[in-house]
Amino acid sequence: MSGQGVLDAMSAEKDRDTLATMLSQASMPARAVFLSYASEDAAAAEQVAAALRKAGIEVWFDREELRGGDAWDRRIREQIHNCRLFIPLISAHTEGRDEGYFRREWRLAVERAGDMAETKAFLVPVVVDGTPERGASVPEKFHELHWTRLPGGETPSAFVERVRRLLSPEVPTAGAATTHAGSTTASSSPRSVRQPWRPKAGLWVTGAVLAVALSYVVADRTWLSKRAAAAATSVASRSPIPLEKSIAVLPFVDLSEKHDQEYLADGIAEEILDLLAQIPGLKVIGRTSSFQFKGNNSDLRKIGATLGAVYLLEGSVRRSGTTVKVTVQLIDSRDGAHRWAQTYEREIADALVLQKQIATAVARELQVSVSDYFGPGSETKSPEAHDMYLRGLRDVDLEDREADLRAIAEMSRAVELDPNYVNALIGLADAYDEAATDDVLPPVESYRSARQAVDKALTLDPENADAYAMRAYIRTNTWDWSGAEEDIRKSMSIRKTSAAAGAAAKLAVARGDLRTAEELLRNVLAVDPLDTFSLTTLANVVYPGLGRFADADRLYARIRDINPDTRYINAFSSFSALFQGNYELALRFAEKETDAPAKETSLAAVYSAMGQADMSKRAIDRLLRAPRVTDYWVADAYAYTGGKDLAFQYLEKTYAQRSPDLILLKADPLLASLRTDPRYKALLRKMNLPE
Repeated sequence: MSGQGVLDAMSAEKDRDTLATMLSQASMPARAVFLSYASEDAAAAEQVAAALRKAGIEVWFDREELRGGDAWDRRIREQIHNCRLFIPLISAHTEGRDEGYFRREWRLAVERAGDMAETKAFLVPVVVDGTPERGASVPEKFHELHWTRLPGGETPSAFVERVRRLLSPEVPTAGAATTHAGSTTASSSPRSVRQPWRPKAGLWVTGAVLAVALSYVVADRTWLSKRAAAAATSVASRSPIPLEKSIAVLPFVDLSEKHDQEYLADGIAEEILDLLAQIPGLKVIGRTSSFQFKGNNSDLRKIGATLGAVYLLEGSVRRSGTTVKVTVQLIDSRDGAHRWAQTYEREIADALVLQKQIATAVARELQVSVSDYFGPGSETKSPEAHDMYLRGLRDVDLEDREADLRAIAEMSRAVELDPNYVNALIGLADAYDEAATDDVLPPVESYRSARQAVDKALTLDPENADAYAMRAYIRTNTWDWSGAEEDIRKSMSIRKTSAAAGAAAKLAVARGDLRTAEELLRNVLAVDPLDTFSLTTLANVVYPGLGRFADADRLYARIRDINPDTRYINAFSSFSALFQGNYELALRFAEKETDAPAKETSLAAVYSAMGQADMSKRAIDRLLRAPRVTDYWVADAYAYTGGKDLAFQYLEKTYAQRSPDLILLKADPLLASLRTDPRYKALLRKMNLPE
């Protein structure tokens, strides 16, 4: 090193020591926030720090990225030991660096958190770009918490307020404070933007928590409405708690020679899950959550902790000609140990019998008493009908116009081959319901066909809880509120399922009882924690309807982590930012939306709020020309931008079509300006909804 280089190094070391001394002489606020970041994220860190400081919150972080020197290192350790909250900034830069001082900071923070009570809020992970949570190279403790997304470090008031609350000693910090610190990213339903609720034929999940929640609805809806907010907060504050008799069925792997039997592998796993869910004494994690780990090579212990399941069932399927070979393993997620394994080889015609054998063997291995809990709905003597049914299950989940039509054809073929196949009849009703929800077929026609299928299923099996839950969805979609309530009660009297809870939540939304809907959906999430349908219903409908946009933002970030490609994600991010007064952020999200009706509706609303009437009108003009735009979208745009007369005209068109979109009439915040108009109350009366 040159002489000048030595002098520069000595000067830098002196600067570090001098700065450390100055810091050590400064006061150390008991409620300061420590910001930890990689040097490449300095600009984002500055933005977060500036927003917090503007609110009077003390922030500690190394602006100059000065590393080295014992005095400085001691000071960093002291700050981490004394700060009230530790906010690590996670990004592609931290992911790309296997070594870095920030990793030492993270380790020290996690060590300190290990000495704290479970209810104490300390770690608040923040992502400043699109880095996915799953598989991120961070301490395991971070994976136990929900992450906040602040793209580019942009820090909204909702996040600042959440941090302020976490720092306030008078505010309880149990559970939820530890796991959520606010969010700014939004998402929406992977299903129709207007219909985020959907039953899954043959995929119902049971659990004690659902039994409690649903019994509340039957016993006293008024009592639940008054207490739902507090109860929901309690449920939301807890991570899934593994129960000794809890199990998640992971997607099975297709090992067939041509790898063309994925639908069969998924279907067998799905039906085993459904059979297990019918056995009292087992907590079975929902299919939506467990199938999130398809193709995921994460540690099984981590998967078990994420899902709240002590046991995991994984397997593989190999089909050759008319035979199928299924290998299954039962794993204890607490230590990764294999508790039981078995290989079955059967004729494909015996697949249903095989599924029952596996479910029964698993239940007995878990020391759960097994009787004949499997109703006639799971029986068919036609292997081809069963094959068509499994293909239909696959397609009804693909959220695609052509897939909806294929599902109807496949389920219809299954019923044609075996007219007494109850599961296929329920699946056919589900497929028609999906086609109406996605505007693939006219609602009146689709719901008529769906109702015929499910009515026949109940004629064949009058004690089928799943069929009653399916019919409750159809009746709600066709505005038969009392009939839907009757079916929900009947379904619950037979077996408490998440399908019944979802139907009850949808009915509560239609009636404007959003707090009851919140409680029901929270309890669904207790047994199906990654269920994007329940999450998006809360985020897109319930919380906005209650004016709780910060809560919606928190769920949007969680949904984005589960599925970053969730449909309409930017439009709903835009609406959330709009209602919180952040017009610039709302505009950026609206411009990123790829779905034309959603994009133009959000642009029209944002430009109107910004006072740019011409730009708002142009957006509405484009909306009217957009492919597959619904009259409800147009009504939303006119209602928010001040065109009341036109809004009511399009709502009347929606009514004439008997569209299920009108279920959101009492919850949609974009329609708020219409609610004092006599025409709004008249529409409610026509739909037999409370004013």
